[in-house]
Amino acid sequence: MSDLPVPFVAELDVEQNAADEDGTLSWTEEIIVTRSTGVPYTAACASRETVTIPTVMPSYRVPLEVGTTKPSRTLLHLEEDGGVARWAYGSQDLYVLLNLHHPLLT
Repeated sequence: MSDLPVPFVAELDVEQNAADEDGTLSWTEEIIVTRSTGVPYTAACASRETVTIPTVMPSYRVPLEVGTTKPSRTLLHLEEDGGVARWAYGSQDLYVLLNLHHPLLT
């Protein structure tokens, strides 16, 4: 987790023992995220419609889930915390999912 690019900071709770999350992921300055426009991507609309747009996201902190987790836990983080970072076992990729309609993010 120490290899994350600036401005990301991850903190793992090694003693979390089945807590609500495995740690946190934060970013200390604005980042650009890719936001879905809600238009489904199909071959027919690819040339006409924009399916994602860049969006500025202020500094924030989300729960970090490592390994496997239930979809209901991910949804709960999106609803309660405004987002969640997911790091699958064996992966070098860390994904951040955000609920841009959450009151803390609007």
